[in-house]
Amino acid sequence: LRSRAALATFLVLGIIPLVLSDWRASLEAARSRGYGRGKRPGASVDLLAAFLRRLMLDAIGLPEVLASRGWYGEARHSPSKEDWGVLDLGAAAASLGILVAAILGSP
Repeated sequence: LRSRAALATFLVLGIIPLVLSDWRASLEAARSRGYGRGKRPGASVDLLAAFLRRLMLDAIGLPEVLASRGWYGEARHSPSKEDWGVLDLGAAAASLGILVAAILGSP
C-alpha cells in the first residue's frame, strides 16, 4: 500500500508542472503561427487538440520513467470491458469529439 501511495503521489504532483509547461508551449506555438483571439473561428479547437497531443506524446514515455525508477508493475488481470466506467467512456467520447472537430476545422 505504501508503494502505491508513493506512486500515486508522484504521478499527481508530477503531472501539474507537465500540464502547465505543455499549455504554455502550446500557447507560444499558436501565437508564433499567428493564431490569436478572433482571428480564426476554429483556432481554440486547434489549440486544444495540439495541447492534448503534446500531453499524449509525453504520456508515452511514462512507462520508461517508471521502469527507470524500479517500478515494473504488478501481476494483474488484463483490462476488460468492465474496468471502464461511465466517466471513462464519456471522457473518451469527448476527446474523440475534440479531435474530429479539429480535423474538420483545419484547412
